[in-house]
Amino acid sequence: MVDLMSQYQDIKPAIDSVIVSILESAQFINGPEVKSFQSEMEDYLGVKHVIPCANGTDALQIALMALGLKPGDEVITPSFTYIATTEVMALLGLKPIFVEVDRDTFCIAPDSIEAAISSKTKAIVPVHLYGQAANMDAIMAIAKKYDLFVIEDNAQAIGSDYSHENKPAIDSVIVSILESAQFINGPEVKSFQSEMEDYLGVKHVIPCANGTDALQIALMALGLKPGDEVITPSFTYIATTEVMALLGLKPIFVEVDRDTFCIAPDSIEAAISSKTKAIVPVHLYGQAANMDAIMAIAKKYDLFVIEDNAQAIGSDYSHENGKTTKTGTIGDIGCTSFFPSKNLGCYGDGGAICTNNDELADKMRMIANHGQSKRYYHDVVGCNSRLDSIQAAVLRIKLRKLDGYIDARRKVADHYDNFFANIPGIKTPVRTEYSRHVFHQYTLTFEGIDRDELNQFLADRDVPSMYCTRPEIGRVQ
Repeated sequence: MVDLMSQYQDIKPAIDSVIVSILESAQFINGPEVKSFQSEMEDYLGVKHVIPCANGTDALQIALMALGLKPGDEVITPSFTYIATTEVMALLGLKPIFVEVDRDTFCIAPDSIEAAISSKTKAIVPVHLYGQAANMDAIMAIAKKYDLFVIEDNAQAIGSDYSHENKPAIDSVIVSILESAQFINGPEVKSFQSEMEDYLGVKHVIPCANGTDALQIALMALGLKPGDEVITPSFTYIATTEVMALLGLKPIFVEVDRDTFCIAPDSIEAAISSKTKAIVPVHLYGQAANMDAIMAIAKKYDLFVIEDNAQAIGSDYSHENGKTTKTGTIGDIGCTSFFPSKNLGCYGDGGAICTNNDELADKMRMIANHGQSKRYYHDVVGCNSRLDSIQAAVLRIKLRKLDGYIDARRKVADHYDNFFANIPGIKTPVRTEYSRHVFHQYTLTFEGIDRDELNQFLADRDVPSMYCTRPEIGRVQ
């Protein structure tokens, strides 16, 4: 085992210095440190390409997806390994074929591979277990003979907005975590979970690695089957439907309200079929979809509702009965992202799932932790999705100020509304009566105005702006 605390002490000055530098630069995602690490790892390994990713489980999944394998294809792998190696195969509908391991090295036994090959075999995944390599010469010879891919599981054998008012607290807590070496599921994660539950007024918050994982875990927890249909808006970020495709579900795209850009409830009912199992409304740009109408439809047809709340964390929803709740807590499950640009953003990737359903909460916690309810006992197919302690600590500090951040954004939006009010051809954001807009983005629509020219005009004056060029998701090939 690695003594993380001793290891940190040996490199403490360099680690502390580079973390402070990153915090100051606010380049938390795909910044120069990532690019430099990628290049240095390529040099170290003597390989042309290194693609950094969130974790080793994701690395295996991405590798298998890149090979173009189809559900039902077979992949040969050792019977003695960590669950992640085969977990991703099950997630992608592949069939793991388990073979014996060498009793001396615990790695896959090459002489057991050939007998397991069939017409459906597409790849071999040897695992370099406990720091020692499998017999790759023998494995590569077999792969060449049968024209198979080889993916090495090498996990055990490898040689924003930084607010200065938060700086002392964030610097202090990061150093504290480095000193403690409790990087995964430490006390900061548990405290953030509890504080987020209190803030949202929800029974369960399950922190995870990012907002996309949150959506995937939520859909997996509902027990949907390949071919089941999920209704979602045609205008949203790709992550909303990407996870449906990954799980073999069929997204059914419906129209959005032209004023709010959120799913139009009156377009949902016509899209419901005998295969429909769920609705995924997206609270876009910081404003909620019409959840009273959506929940009424869901109740009528016995459908699940998963709220994609990635852009509207902290928004209040006013129900027809006079009750007020936070977005993300109204449906069966709510999902959110803590990407650095979000109203509540961390200094890397992060996400969370929330629910008031005890059974769903237990299942989602298992799924996010390789499907295990206790260590090494895997009850369901899961994934590897955790919020690390440093991100949780940053989020705890920023959560306490989230309402203040939102108030400030709303004041700026008021100023913009007043400024644009009498300019022909500019339509400012519509604010509905049922949703307190938190303005993740202040979105304008134009008529008779050259959008590109305005964007350049603002850029020339150092005013940040961007425009949406993405097609409706339903038309993405």
